[in-house]
Amino acid sequence: ALGIGLASFPFARDVQLDELKMKLLQKALVECASMKNAIIAAPEHVLSMRCKGMELALSGDPSLFNFVREIRCRDVLDECDELLHPK
Repeated sequence: ALGIGLASFPFARDVQLDELKMKLLQKALVECASMKNAIIAAPEHVLSMRCKGMELALSGDPSLFNFVREIRCRDVLDECDELLHPK
């Protein structure tokens, strides 16, 4: 195999993030990236995280927004629902 670790990353906007939870989230993502692992997240989870970051920035806490803005994402499967649907 390729020797790349995989980590699943679900996220929803209704998650209540305080400063401790944001630091833990950032630490987990940075640690995963530093080990050259790939993080797998559905497009809607990435969008939810970006929207939550914007929501927090508008409420006066830009820390998650600044962090999320720097995350690089690639769509590996376009229209994955159709591609992975058992026929």
